[in-house]
Amino acid sequence: MFSRFQNFTAGETEIDLGQDCNTVIIENLTPGDIFPSYTEQKPTSSLAKIAPQKSLSIEKMDKPINTLRILLSAPGNLNIIAYNMLAWLIALLFAVQPSVAAGYYGGGTNAQGAQGGTLPAAGASGNVLTSDGTNWASAAAAAGGLTPLNGFTYQVDKVSGQYYIGTNGATTFTALGFPALTITSTSGTVAAGQVNDSHIIKYTTGTTATNNCNGIQASTWRHRGYGPALLIRARAASSTDVRYWLGWTNGSSWTGTATPGTSALSGAAFRFDTSVGDATWKAVTFNGATQTVADTGIALDTANLVNFVIKLGDGGAGSNDAKFYINNVLVQTISATLPGNGTNIQAGFAVTNLNVSANVLDVMKIAGEAN
Repeated sequence: MFSRFQNFTAGETEIDLGQDCNTVIIENLTPGDIFPSYTEQKPTSSLAKIAPQKSLSIEKMDKPINTLRILLSAPGNLNIIAYNMLAWLIALLFAVQPSVAAGYYGGGTNAQGAQGGTLPAAGASGNVLTSDGTNWASAAAAAGGLTPLNGFTYQVDKVSGQYYIGTNGATTFTALGFPALTITSTSGTVAAGQVNDSHIIKYTTGTTATNNCNGIQASTWRHRGYGPALLIRARAASSTDVRYWLGWTNGSSWTGTATPGTSALSGAAFRFDTSVGDATWKAVTFNGATQTVADTGIALDTANLVNFVIKLGDGGAGSNDAKFYINNVLVQTISATLPGNGTNIQAGFAVTNLNVSANVLDVMKIAGEAN
């Protein structure tokens, strides 16, 4: 096959095709350009081809040619392709497909190619190939989904097993699979609303300090041994004199306390609390006796809905921790003061007024899944 993209000058040009060709495709011809059917013909002969009123011309030659003559009315870039259709079809039909050596072609520790590694051992029958975004490993498939390696970035759209979702004009969530959601409000209100075209439920506290508005599952759902993941899509609309909690707890309600670990509660949650000087979201784990607080470095976004995800490891190798994600980015990992493997937890949220102004939490969706 002959292929060339070239700038040609005006006038007659002769092009050596290097082989016998019976089909010629020329792109970017202009009306007035001429090329012949046969190598013996000159552009001025009566059998010369006049370029049509379009930029692409495809010509099937009466007999193979190995030289092409073109007469251009003006300089221009031409894209020329010439080939022998029959020879091309035969070559395609009998072509021997290249073989690919066994192994994985890509980056990471267990990879073939630049780093010279090989795939890990296949392991037991039924294992799957999984990665942490850098390295590969063979792992058993967990019931209800794959157990990711330590370091895996948990995708928000993967948290969709059971959920609550707000609908147009509703002041209660539609529950799909989850136990009922119990709402408790101290001199506050619950109303339908909308944030950036998304239907939400707006939870507003009263105007007295310690007024609290919270929602929690009516019964505990899973313990950490199931490797549960939780997504809460919400907007924290207030940034002064306010406390927010979003996450897992084993209590019957979010009491609005700043220190759940010393209040006999177990869980893992996001916290923003101006009473203790929070300027960014904190990741918190608590086990009924004490708690661990770690900074995420992420400030409040009071204008937009945000995806908050917490993934609790099931206690297996490399997964004995709690991973916190904001808008699908891993922002903190905590391996201390985790809720016990046998302590059932449930999803919930709370907004507490710390002064005299009403505070608002808009919630669009709560979703959870477990192995």
